[in-house]
Amino acid sequence: MSLGTNKSMAKYKTALVTGGAGFIGSHIVDALIRRRIKVYVIDDLSTGSRKNLNPNATFYKMSVADREAVTKLISRIKPDVVFHLAAQIDVRCSVEDPPGDASVNVLGTLNVAHASAKVGVKKFVFTSSGGAMYSDTLRPPYSEKTPEEPLSPYAIAKRSAEMYLDFEHRIHGMKYVVLRLANAYGPRQALRGGYAGVISVFARQMLAGDKIVINGNGKQTRDYVFVGDIVRAHMLAMDKAVTGTFNIGTGVQTTVNSLFSKIKQLTGSKQKEVYGPACKGEVMRSALDSRKAARELGWKPEVSLEEGLKKTVLWFKNI
Repeated sequence: MSLGTNKSMAKYKTALVTGGAGFIGSHIVDALIRRRIKVYVIDDLSTGSRKNLNPNATFYKMSVADREAVTKLISRIKPDVVFHLAAQIDVRCSVEDPPGDASVNVLGTLNVAHASAKVGVKKFVFTSSGGAMYSDTLRPPYSEKTPEEPLSPYAIAKRSAEMYLDFEHRIHGMKYVVLRLANAYGPRQALRGGYAGVISVFARQMLAGDKIVINGNGKQTRDYVFVGDIVRAHMLAMDKAVTGTFNIGTGVQTTVNSLFSKIKQLTGSKQKEVYGPACKGEVMRSALDSRKAARELGWKPEVSLEEGLKKTVLWFKNI
């Protein structure tokens, strides 16, 4: 690992992180600053928070949908590496407002990617979705060879953005890595806005003694991957001389009902589960096969769900 770190420190002096005040983005900013890389952050603070911002990062309050502002900034700072995480992250919002979702997740990504390609960015790392990318008519875990069948506008937008990145690579030679994440969780996960991960919702509601509603029957499964493991995948994507798409997950399916029980135990909650209507546009089950990431990036998940949940609940207790 130390060899890769030293190479990266010599190779990349400046980084741009879009969505760098958000949940995953802020952890990536911290990791880059620990490597003594100069970090610029773009965030419109719609779901991110100033509290998450590393004081050593240079912050610009800006939406990636603002093409002129984004292009001007990237032309000026000419970052060596770009981590693009700014996104509309709620599947339900995408179903209600597909054009609004596309304006950020398709055009916003293209604004950042095209400006990056034009200034000669050495590596572009895009945070995509593995959970929403594959149809659940097939048996999980899904590999990168599984045909993409995005069902929701959110997933369609993410797939479009991936294809635009491939275009920028073919035409402008910009090296890129797409990381298709399973369901991320951990400290700093969104507490406001229409979207917050189910783990952060359950933890917060149980600690507050609030009523908890499970969407659907609770038998839907997801693959939960801890934020620390996700950050490591991003650092490896930057360090390694690879281009292409990688699934980042544990390969393990966990039902929402099982998750409820685990978090209930950790919080000591006496809450009873209440079931509500299922969400439109969401897949019933999902898990990702990450063997390609193990082979080519040297990445494997290190934090078990039990350990990750403990860390997450502890963080929620302390905020």
